[in-house]
Amino acid sequence: MISRRVSAFWLRDLRLRKLRDDLSKVTYLIDLSTKTMSVVRENVTAAILIKASFAVLAFPTENQSGLPSGSVTRG
Repeated sequence: MISRRVSAFWLRDLRLRKLRDDLSKVTYLIDLSTKTMSVVRENVTAAILIKASFAVLAFPTENQSGLPSGSVTRG
């Protein structure tokens, strides 16, 4: 576990050093993060809508027989 933290810290340090050398990447990273957040928001919205539709479909209707309300049953 500690080795993962050390390697993650080391990789982050390398990335920051590269970023310091080239400051033009800052605007690219800001644009990338904005696009990423918009995709995340779209995915969350889609997931909520899908789950809500399944929740609505899961509730039983007034007609419990499983037949359409206009059907005639023989019996």
